[in-house]
Amino acid sequence: ANRLMSLRPDIRTAWCPTLMGHVPLYREPSAGDVFAFGMAHKFQATQWARLHVLLEATGLDYRIHISAALHDGGLQEELDRVADLFTDLFGARAQCLGTLSDGLVAWYLSRVGYVAAFFPGGARANNTTLHAAMAAGCVVITNLDRWSPSDFVHGHSVLDIAHLTELRPLQPKYGDTGHVSGTGQRLARERYTWARLITLLQDPTGA
Repeated sequence: ANRLMSLRPDIRTAWCPTLMGHVPLYREPSAGDVFAFGMAHKFQATQWARLHVLLEATGLDYRIHISAALHDGGLQEELDRVADLFTDLFGARAQCLGTLSDGLVAWYLSRVGYVAAFFPGGARANNTTLHAAMAAGCVVITNLDRWSPSDFVHGHSVLDIAHLTELRPLQPKYGDTGHVSGTGQRLARERYTWARLITLLQDPTGA
């Protein structure tokens, strides 16, 4: 402005207003909340819309906490799409957290009751989001198909959104979170481990 003043004496300086006033206040996650984390391009709108209906039917004051990440070369627009998806569906209940570190993901897993992760087609054995959530004792809500792991069973180790008719409130995280939580946790900690994978790679016929 100073450099142009001699050419245009009518110049006025301006400012950029903060956007923080429009950001909803965050609250610490609780056992009735849902956490979602994973690659931005994998978030599926159809299943999240169905889960929104089920959550609203509980009448609880829940929150959705979302962490989305990008692959190398991924575009910011993918993160914007995720933010738009959740704010359109859940409004102020959606808390978009950006891309969290592994440590913060673990912190959220230790506090929420549910983790929801939906995939094109269905859950696969290489979806590490599911293994992490199950190992932490969260109740996993996902989508299954014929190629999902055979021990991912609706109502036993996970909840399949296609067959879910209601969500029941969970007790506090370190109390009784139901048999789905316990079964999923045992499955993740006993079967989907590094040690068992190494054994399989070393002896494909004996694992």
